[in-house]
Amino acid sequence: MLKSRLSANPFERTVGNLPAVNLYARIWALSWPLILSNLSVPLLGMVDTAMLGHLESPVYLGAVALGASFVSLLLASTNFLRMSTTGLSAQAFGRNDQTAALNVFRQSTLLALLIGAALLLFSPLLAKFGLALMLDSSVSTSTLWTSAQSYIGIRLWGAPATLMNFVIVGWAVGQQNSKLALISLTTTALLNITFDGVFILALGMHSEGAAIATVLAEYASLGISCIYLYVRYPWWRNVWRPQATSQKLSALLRLNGDFFIRSLCLLGVFAFFNRASAGLGETTLAANAILMQVVLLQSYALDGFANATEALIGAAAGKKHQHYRPVLKATAIASLIAAVVLMFLLGICSPLIAVLFTHHATVIDAVNYLLPAMIILPLVAVWAYWLDGVAVGFTASRAMRNSSLICSFAVFLPIWWSTQAFGNNGLWASFFAFTLARGVVLASLLFVDRRQLLAH
Repeated sequence: MLKSRLSANPFERTVGNLPAVNLYARIWALSWPLILSNLSVPLLGMVDTAMLGHLESPVYLGAVALGASFVSLLLASTNFLRMSTTGLSAQAFGRNDQTAALNVFRQSTLLALLIGAALLLFSPLLAKFGLALMLDSSVSTSTLWTSAQSYIGIRLWGAPATLMNFVIVGWAVGQQNSKLALISLTTTALLNITFDGVFILALGMHSEGAAIATVLAEYASLGISCIYLYVRYPWWRNVWRPQATSQKLSALLRLNGDFFIRSLCLLGVFAFFNRASAGLGETTLAANAILMQVVLLQSYALDGFANATEALIGAAAGKKHQHYRPVLKATAIASLIAAVVLMFLLGICSPLIAVLFTHHATVIDAVNYLLPAMIILPLVAVWAYWLDGVAVGFTASRAMRNSSLICSFAVFLPIWWSTQAFGNNGLWASFFAFTLARGVVLASLLFVDRRQLLAH
């Protein structure tokens, strides 16, 4: 009788009393589609950067680097939609509560569409604001400024699709279905590569072509994801039917508010980094744009294990049992192994990285000078990403918010200010310190709140 009751719950079937070997297998089964899908995200920027980096002028590369960085960080600031949806969906999965799961999807979808419409409506103002953050006003009439502004304005037409994809992928991960993320984001990457070839190389549209290609790919991916949900989850088709639920919109808004502040802190740090890079000259700006693509590649790879942690910890929190302890240990070890493997792969590929993005010798030299530091970054950053996954699973939004505020204003900015004399080296030193501090501070805050989390 007891065995039958336990097996009726999906979390018990997937993690429950699994031995250690099977738990690692489950983590890997959830992680590998997420790793591949996450890697497709920076590949979108890499393809644009590589194609434009081999054109006659580095201005196009700089324009798309700035524009793509701002759009990516702006949309990343709305990634709270995915995080809150994942945490609440995973907890509903742990309780085997389809009504709550549908309600999470419904509320998150409405919020995503409202925010997406606002971004689209104010896209001209956002484009000017973004460039004002990253460039000096003295270059407002330059080709770099106008090309970047055009790129941002076009890319924001894809904001509603991007935000809806955040919700869909987050909801599916919470339901421990990582295949949808793989299907959605790899489809976006492949279509973006195809459209880039058409608009940039064939039609010669440069930065505007890169933006159009990405927008078309995002809407196509959204359509494919909706079809998948309709086929895979018959009960999902009732998502827009009124259903009684105890889950209030206020809980989702509270989580999203904390996650939004956390995302704004990250956005501010990266925007400040780009502006500081631009102030160090065009060569440094282009080199840092390439190095930041390497950083994003690492982060999305490590996020695959963090996303698996979100799903498994969230399901345990929803069921209110003690299976989170082996999940914590196993996901931490798996994330560390992933970081070491990533360091090894970057070390092997390091001689090819700069030349894949550009043929300009001065930019290649600037990239290669700092590339050894990029190789060890995964070992520094892995704890921040893993603990983000733990916090999202427990919906510990306050700890994530406070850690980001502390690391941004008490670590990054003071270190940058005190190392300005070292130029680009000081800028990267402040970024490394910020990344390390994210893991240390979040671990401390989660430890302080551990009793509240365990009584979740």
